[in-house]
Amino acid sequence: MPRSYLCALLALCISFLPACGGGGSSAPTGPVSGTWTFQANSSVFGVFVGFADLTQTGSDVKGSITFSDNPCFTTADLTGTVSGGNFTVQIQQNGEMLNLTGTFNADFTSVTGNYTSPVNACTAGDHGTWAANRNGS
Repeated sequence: MPRSYLCALLALCISFLPACGGGGSSAPTGPVSGTWTFQANSSVFGVFVGFADLTQTGSDVKGSITFSDNPCFTTADLTGTVSGGNFTVQIQQNGEMLNLTGTFNADFTSVTGNYTSPVNACTAGDHGTWAANRNGS
């Protein structure tokens, strides 16, 4: 094999080395990952507070939220999507559901918006406003 072909082959092999990862790295997390304090102003229940642990991978957000002062929810599953500065969230527990939409501030340390719920046994079509702040921000 001519020397120029060997050099070209070696250069090609070396160019692929940066693409080889060291392995063992986890999926990247986004700016929403962390612990958050939620507050809602309800048309049915007055003010209630929740504490959430969230993990963002890509545009998807998952976690759990624990509420105080809410008769319909104690600890519930939270799923959502981040698109630009917008946040769409669904909170579910035992067939009860809250649908939240909101907008983040520029550095993703707080979010405000509105929420609705279906006319279920407990939530009774509740709706209102909500806000959340990332703890430690």
